[in-house]
Amino acid sequence: MHKQLPFFVLITLFVHVKLYSQPIPNTFLEYKLMRYNFFIDQKWSDNSTFGYRRYEHNHSESDSLKILSRFGTFFTKNQKMLYGYGHFTYKKNFHGYLYPRIVDDPENFSGYSGIPRDIERYGFSSGETDISGIAYENNWMILQYGRGRQSWGAGDDIQLALSEKSNSYDYGMLDLDFEKLKVRYFHGYLESDSLLVNRYITGRGIEWNNNTNFLIGLSEIVIYSGINRPIDFSYLNPITTHLEVELNDRQNSQGTDSGNGVWQLSLDYLFKSNLRLSLNYLIDEFILDNQQKENGKGSARGYSFKAEYFSSKSKKSHFKYHFSTISVGTNTFRHEEGHNNFVQRNSPLGWQVGSDSREIKVGFDWLYRKMLIAELNIGLKSLGEKNFINSLYEPYTDYIYEPFPSGEVENISFILSKVQYWWRPNISTHIKLDFNDTNTLFSFDNITVICRLIDGKYPNYDAVIPKDNANKLTIKTSLLLSSIKRVSIYANKTTHQIRLKIAGSELQIMSEDLDFANKAEERLSCKYQGEDIEIGFNSKFVIDMLNNIGSEYISLEMSTPNRAGIILPLDGMQEGEDTLMLVMPVMLNN
Repeated sequence: MHKQLPFFVLITLFVHVKLYSQPIPNTFLEYKLMRYNFFIDQKWSDNSTFGYRRYEHNHSESDSLKILSRFGTFFTKNQKMLYGYGHFTYKKNFHGYLYPRIVDDPENFSGYSGIPRDIERYGFSSGETDISGIAYENNWMILQYGRGRQSWGAGDDIQLALSEKSNSYDYGMLDLDFEKLKVRYFHGYLESDSLLVNRYITGRGIEWNNNTNFLIGLSEIVIYSGINRPIDFSYLNPITTHLEVELNDRQNSQGTDSGNGVWQLSLDYLFKSNLRLSLNYLIDEFILDNQQKENGKGSARGYSFKAEYFSSKSKKSHFKYHFSTISVGTNTFRHEEGHNNFVQRNSPLGWQVGSDSREIKVGFDWLYRKMLIAELNIGLKSLGEKNFINSLYEPYTDYIYEPFPSGEVENISFILSKVQYWWRPNISTHIKLDFNDTNTLFSFDNITVICRLIDGKYPNYDAVIPKDNANKLTIKTSLLLSSIKRVSIYANKTTHQIRLKIAGSELQIMSEDLDFANKAEERLSCKYQGEDIEIGFNSKFVIDMLNNIGSEYISLEMSTPNRAGIILPLDGMQEGEDTLMLVMPVMLNN
């Protein structure tokens, strides 16, 4: 959940080629255009609850080996990425693909899970292979092994259990397509948060598509783990259920906690060719025992719904309006064994906001000449106290019904705006505006400042600023700064206390450390108006202020020894600039 104000992105791709049958990186133009194919090209047959964004297979290719590639850059003022996409085809049905990338700051790239290194190489600190693998494909089957991600569910951007925005993982997949009926099974390995715990994921699903306007799918996804646990052959059976394995104790690793299984029903309906309705309903852990029900326990649930209305002003200009709502229960995606939580590389596998949350959003997209994509989204997120984003691997045993979202709810309103123009199919400019009511970003020159807004009443700072300061000292900034630096060397290392004694036109600066019998004293000439005064300050604070004030002369205004002193610049200020620095006094040791 990155909340940002405007920044600019440039994506450059070289050697643009047509590829076939492999997963498409979600930053590519082809991936984005497929969101509109249902409406523009009436390609409902390409729709699937198992993710439809793959390059089309072309069986007219020759039997010779074909190697195609694409290279590119992605950079902003403070971000850099280099990547490539390689693909080979052999005898029409055998494929291989590779999508490596290197970045300078892995924390700033969504969906990136490479580990940063202490030593940068040519300005880059991390590298990973996001998508890679080999596959055999024909008209009715895909057999694939490699790295990537699964995205299961109806609709765009509302997937619950498995999302296109998750971090990648290694898996093997079998996909069978019998025209209107499709079956998919996969089994993969999830990186663990512990060297001793192995984590696995498996999914099986079936869907029916009338190839015209209706799609229904049912799926089960399971995560299981254990200390040094091998692959469990009970979960390799694609035609079975998580409950049957658990209840009949068919697991090959005894003494481990049961797996965490979720079941998802997905519905997708296209009404009159321009209105699409998508729904996902998810149940996490069926509660079957009557005793558990009597104790107030219940199944964890989640749902997502999206309505999209499509309008074409011409063959070149298209608009898509949408409304969506997502709700994920407090207990969803969690398990009594924390390693079984729906997490991969410190990020949710499904909906990125996590559990104990909900969202409502409206917006529109504008597609022009299949080259410009403009998006605007306005919405509200609600996060409960038990949202698991900050405790991804913690065990969870509390399945008692309670108000949802739980505890003190954090409500976050947001506006997301993005414009991407593809100058050519392989070159684009990307402008993004992203902000909400809790975060803001300032960027200037080579400095970026991110601020988090905190709920609550702002302190009444005027109350601590003395209004009647009769004692005023004027002195050259560099002279005072140098003297305090020298004297403070002998000050107490805990309090850093210095003593300022002003009488007439003389300023006496003193420090003392009784523990080590250290003492220092300097006298400076100054211009002073007021009564004689003796006051103490923390030397570190005063030095920091003087170092950054940017004025040749300063005025130190005081009222009494127990009230704050005010430092004001007397010159060097730009038009409209007003600077006031306040330093609190410290109690003097007499």
